[in-house]
Amino acid sequence: MYGDYLQPVSQEVVMNVASMDQQIILHIQRIGYLLARQLQKITLLKVFECFESSQAVKYVQDSLSINRSLIRDT
Repeated sequence: MYGDYLQPVSQEVVMNVASMDQQIILHIQRIGYLLARQLQKITLLKVFECFESSQAVKYVQDSLSINRSLIRDT
């Protein structure tokens, strides 16, 4: 019954579909890469925000300013 409606698919159609599939896969990979980069940037920003607010940074900044003033005085 359904055999009357089925037509053989040409090799060209198969290749076109395979090519479209490959392009879709490449686009998905590219989107994944871009999302990963954005997530990495956001994570680094959060790390820097936490680091800037920590006491260790204030200590380093204070010691650097003391060292700078000592260098200027000599």
